[in-house]
Amino acid sequence: MNPKWHVAVANISICRYAGISFRQYYSSPEEMLAAQLKAADELEKKFGLKNCLPPFVDAPGGCLASVLGMRTVFSGEDELPALDLSSPVVKKPEDIKNLKPKNFFTDFNLSWRLKVRQYLLGCGYDCRLGGYDGSVMTTACQLTGSQILLWLLEEPETAFSLMKLLTEVNQKLEDFDNQICGQQKQSYGYIGDDFAGLVCPEMFQRFLIPCYEKIYQGKTWRFLHSELLTYQHLRLAKDYLDINEFHGAGCEKITFEEMRKVMGENFWVQLTPTELLYLTPRQIRQRIKVLAHSGAMVVQLYPGRDTPDRNLEEALKAVNQECSGGQLV
Repeated sequence: MNPKWHVAVANISICRYAGISFRQYYSSPEEMLAAQLKAADELEKKFGLKNCLPPFVDAPGGCLASVLGMRTVFSGEDELPALDLSSPVVKKPEDIKNLKPKNFFTDFNLSWRLKVRQYLLGCGYDCRLGGYDGSVMTTACQLTGSQILLWLLEEPETAFSLMKLLTEVNQKLEDFDNQICGQQKQSYGYIGDDFAGLVCPEMFQRFLIPCYEKIYQGKTWRFLHSELLTYQHLRLAKDYLDINEFHGAGCEKITFEEMRKVMGENFWVQLTPTELLYLTPRQIRQRIKVLAHSGAMVVQLYPGRDTPDRNLEEALKAVNQECSGGQLV
């Protein structure tokens, strides 16, 4: 067992190490790139971290929901932009039949991605648009104010039609990315659907497996991220979808032993932002040791906005000691 270690650097930590607000970060492509470069430089100077933050097209979450009509709001000077979940666009099952994606070139989320990519290209960074994350259940909850969970019981075929629509739009977003950025060389399928575990395994098999099959179709490597799956859900994903890697982040409802039973060593474990914030350095060392001996292929560190420097330093010392596979970049 030779696990690798990896540091996830997201917008929350980019802004922290660049010393800017979220609003400033998302104000222009110029500010975004400058922040990413500064954060990368700070991470290398402070912690010796290299190659953990290549420039990329960053956008507020919820691209799939955005192109289907959800509004993104910037609610404060130093708060992350987010979907306006107080105003779902599908208020009753009958609304589903009238739901159609917006023009990709004029949608807020995608037009921002296009603008950022164009700027990055001009600076010598060839990045993809992204936005097709396979978040079928998560987006269905966002669009309906979570009423989809009830409709799957009361009006299953109508509810399923929304999930099938989301699958189709996700595929169109991938096609759009290939149209703009060129066909990807590797056949890599990614699904990140945090809310999938909110439905029971039987519903997961009936409604989500068919959607995921279409998203993964033709992909030789299949990566699944979902934070609320149980052993039964993961077993179905492996048996029906033949997923190659599983990332469960904090893994709230599934044990390391269960993940290992289904995936062998092909799963990731994570020291979460909450753990990096609240654990003591000694507790961090102990937790990293547990993670490194869980049987996982990767131990991921996920620093947050308020992660103390000494805690990240301790975590990096621990993974360098415990993870013999070295850094995954």
